[in-house]
Amino acid sequence: AHQRLEQILMSHAERSQALLDEQASLEHLLEQHQEREQELESLRSQADKVALLNSEVVQLSTELKDTSSKLMQVRSEYGSSQAECKVQREHMEQLRSELTAAQDASAKLMQLRSEYGSSQAECKTQHEQLEALRSELSAARESA
Repeated sequence: AHQRLEQILMSHAERSQALLDEQASLEHLLEQHQEREQELESLRSQADKVALLNSEVVQLSTELKDTSSKLMQVRSEYGSSQAECKVQREHMEQLRSELTAAQDASAKLMQLRSEYGSSQAECKTQHEQLEALRSELSAARESA
């Protein structure tokens, strides 16, 4: 009976250790899940910023078209001196530069949206795995 009791205690100790190991693993997965959620929040914030930049791209594009139209009108109505042309050319180059930067930001938005989708899918998968492990842990606790 003493030997049987020792066997039961050893078996119980082994099961307890396995449950503790599983709990530690679940806690690690939960930490990873929380980190992923923080990363997602950061990506959402970046996506909002890029959306704002995208809106500025549209505005700058309109301004560039307006500026270009005004330039053509001034040239046809009044002609322009070399100094005026130089100033307007520099302004157009600046607008083109801003438009290029805005287009780069728009491309970054597309990349962030793609990464956000991937991260979201990965988080969902990890969440499902975490829920499955929790269920297994509960089952193991009930059987122990």
